[in-house]
Formats: sequence, structure tokens, C-alpha cells
Amino acid sequence: MDIEALIEQIENTDWLSQAEHILAISQLQIEWDWLPSSRDQSDPFEGTYPTKPDKQIYDKEAEKMVYKAALRSLRSVGKAHPKLVDGPHNYTEAMKGSALFACKHAAKEVLSNQPGKWVAILALYHTGMWPCGITQIGELVILVLVNPNWTLLLENSQTLQVTDRY
Repeated sequence: MDIEALIEQIENTDWLSQAEHILAISQLQIEWDWLPSSRDQSDPFEGTYPTKPDKQIYDKEAEKMVYKAALRSLRSVGKAHPKLVDGPHNYTEAMKGSALFACKHAAKEVLSNQPGKWVAILALYHTGMWPCGITQIGELVILVLVNPNWTLLLENSQTLQVTDRY
């Protein structure tokens, strides 16, 4: 994947089209933390690309182009997405923030020619899901509508496989 393909993927993302209502998360019986939703937060998958400026082999301007494409694309989500509002609680800005964080870090992976977890997470967003958290053992927590005839398998926070139960 190159940076143009990443930008095209972001521009063509149908945000939250396959996500369940936020209430589904309250039913989880596991401990988990939210994925980062602001640029000041640290990367929970540290070390997936070079972090020292002298080792970075990518263009900061291209990274900004990806971020701006994400900002434009996320306008379609609105200020209070119905799937992300639970009474007085509105998770829309948290979702947008985590999507922007994922886009920025996916750009770093692509631009350093080391696609990894953030590129995989961005692919989940692209399919309409919300990868919103991470468990203590590194598995992703994903807000997704599940057809009762599907089984979802997530391995090592990278592979999402959907298979029929039949």
C-alpha cells in the first residue's frame, strides 16, 4: 500500500455502517481500555515504526495530507451519531479522535514502509466497524453488528476473519 491508496481508503470509508450501538460495549465481561483518541496519547502498540526523527524515512507533508483527508471524511459522521449516543453520553468525538489517531499512525506505518497494526485497524474502520479498545492481552475490542450466522475471529490484533457458522 502506498500513501495515495491509504488516502483513497480513508476518503471511501463508510464510518460506522457496520457498528453496533454503543450499549453493546457495556455488556462486555472483560477488562479493556479505550484506544487513543487524542494525539497526545501514547501508541499502545509502541515500536511498530521508527520513532526517532533521524530514523524516519517518510515525508511529514504526506502524513498531513492523510490527516486532512481523514478530517474531511469524518465530517459525514456528524456531531452526535445515533449509534454513539447513550442518554447524556455522546461518544462521537471519541470515535472521531480514535479514527484520526489510527489514520495518523497508519500513515506513519505506510510512509516508513512498515505496515502493521494501525493499517489493519484502519481497514476495520473502512469496513464500517469501530475498533474502540484493547484488552489487557492485546486483543482489539470492536463495535460491530454481528449477523447471528457469522463467527468473528480476532487473532493478535491484526486478523479479522468472518466465517459462516453453517
